[in-house]
Amino acid sequence: MKSVMLVLFCCLLLLPTGSLAASVESYTDRPGSDYKNFELPQPDFKLCQDTCLNDPKCKAWTYVRPNITGPKAHCWLKDAVPKAVSSPDCISGTRTGTSAVGVKPETGKADLPFYIDCSRLERSKQPLCNAYIANTRDKVYPILKEFAGISPADCPAAYCCDAIYYTIIPGDAVYTSSGARAGGLTSGNRITYAEVFSGLTDVDNYDVHELFHAYSYCTGALDEHVFHGPIQHLVFTRLGRSLKGAQHTAEDRDTAVKWKNNYLERLKAMSGPDLDYGCTLILSFEMTVAYFDLGEDAIGQIYRLSMGNPNPASAPKQRLAEVWGNERARKVKVILEALRKNYNYSFNDLPSICGY
Repeated sequence: MKSVMLVLFCCLLLLPTGSLAASVESYTDRPGSDYKNFELPQPDFKLCQDTCLNDPKCKAWTYVRPNITGPKAHCWLKDAVPKAVSSPDCISGTRTGTSAVGVKPETGKADLPFYIDCSRLERSKQPLCNAYIANTRDKVYPILKEFAGISPADCPAAYCCDAIYYTIIPGDAVYTSSGARAGGLTSGNRITYAEVFSGLTDVDNYDVHELFHAYSYCTGALDEHVFHGPIQHLVFTRLGRSLKGAQHTAEDRDTAVKWKNNYLERLKAMSGPDLDYGCTLILSFEMTVAYFDLGEDAIGQIYRLSMGNPNPASAPKQRLAEVWGNERARKVKVILEALRKNYNYSFNDLPSICGY
């Protein structure tokens, strides 16, 4: 495994939790050399990793996601370091690996460490990885924190995200546990990108999209891309990036309205799961229009209201709960009520078939 280095900041390095260096290899299996395996009480790979680190016999480990070898997540401990192979259902690591090394954040820029693992890329790309994680940490993260008004490090949703972890792998796809392709995936505070979609070689060289997914998870805020249009427009504008061709990012209000109206027409022909997904997506288009109408401060306040387990003034309609699920439906209901009450702003175009 190639050594992964990160830009040194203030010449101070932090290793991941524990006194032993350890690798974390997303979407990787290390089959063989097993001496112990067991089910995990929770689907958290750290439980498997920590067990390995606390057992002198263990040299490597593999975590298997739930519903693969059984209904629960599974941990395999190994007394040697088998060859790593790609797997959409596994996370592996070694006891003395040389994966992501953290950087102590500078006061006012980040209040938790960022880690990156580019060990599967060509060694010559490591400087790009160094710049990528530094730019994401020091340029993008502070804007997200200002918008959210709270830090993931404050454990606002009891998730206690004490760090952000990136893994960039070669190619143009990462895979979900069901085998679906994606350009990037976020699981809690861990982000995996296919290199082609990571932005690693872009002039700007930073991430916003998946980082905001992680931020929403860590703060317990409504996700499903509802606020991605506003936050990406805000970040790109602040950092002087062109908005042309940016995913989920309208250049101006007219463009946002055009996208919304086009999608409303498409919704009329949808049914079943496609309609349910379309009902969530149309709210993201509406929120982007509201961002241009009300401004970043107002939308930031609305985003904060969705954190945790908010209680709306009235219960969500059954259809809204069918589309979003009970917990997220309450979040949606709270933000719609707040827009009407606090800003006299209503989404009159939201279709009743979606339960809005």
